[in-house]
Amino acid sequence: MKFPVFNELNRVLYGMLVSLLLLTALGSSQVQAAAHAQNKRWESPSGAVLSYSVYPAQGRNRVLWMGAEYGEQRYEQAAARYFAAHGVEVWLVDSLSAYDLPDLRSSRDKVPASDMKALLQFALHDGKKLYLAGAGTNVIPLLNGVQLLQQEPHVRKGKSPPKISGAVLIYPDLVEEVDTGKALHFLPATSHVRLSVALLQPQQSPRFWWLDKLKDALQSGGSKVHVTILPGVRDAFYERPNQSQHELQESRRLGATMFNAWRKLASDSPAHGIPHAPAARPHP
Repeated sequence: MKFPVFNELNRVLYGMLVSLLLLTALGSSQVQAAAHAQNKRWESPSGAVLSYSVYPAQGRNRVLWMGAEYGEQRYEQAAARYFAAHGVEVWLVDSLSAYDLPDLRSSRDKVPASDMKALLQFALHDGKKLYLAGAGTNVIPLLNGVQLLQQEPHVRKGKSPPKISGAVLIYPDLVEEVDTGKALHFLPATSHVRLSVALLQPQQSPRFWWLDKLKDALQSGGSKVHVTILPGVRDAFYERPNQSQHELQESRRLGATMFNAWRKLASDSPAHGIPHAPAARPHP
């Protein structure tokens, strides 16, 4: 006895399964490669050996990301995979462990600027367009390296434009450690680098209240700053053990949020190509 309706349903389901398998098999090599980071090591001029994970992509853009301010890399790794799946290579760097420094705010300024400059030059060696990323105090060694790179004589004389194409900075902590009640001062590199900056600032953060001053300090050195406010989250929202439900949701969206910010920077140089990604929910 035959059951036409059942057989027809089977054919439909079989067709859907075959289509799904074909789509999976024909998925881009970028998506497949992004799932597997390549762990590498780089020896700095000072002799410190930095570990970093490469999330490969075949595009012409690269992000050098100083990761894990507080040691939690889960959402950063997911964000790096998101970038790679959309055609942007990511180097996720562990900058502190190589120097045997304690996980303190003051440690970031002890990372040799000459090492960071050399790391930037290494990331530029193959001609890919280089962007930077970092959060909190991990922004400090990055900007110190950029400052040193941009102080080279041929750059100062205008013979060569800055090679760093931009930076995505999340709640950057660039304030000098001062006593309460004293005037607010930023670290020297803040006003001595020239970058296109996409600044992502959580609204539930003390740094939110001096955001305008930080923007002014960056712009005083020649940087162009685009600000995006992240409502309902605190600093280090994707590294906190006590995340709110909203912070958890935003942590899962970290890749899309950062990628949208990066695309605004990349749109200034359309000749290098901008990978397409589905539009993420805009922040007010």
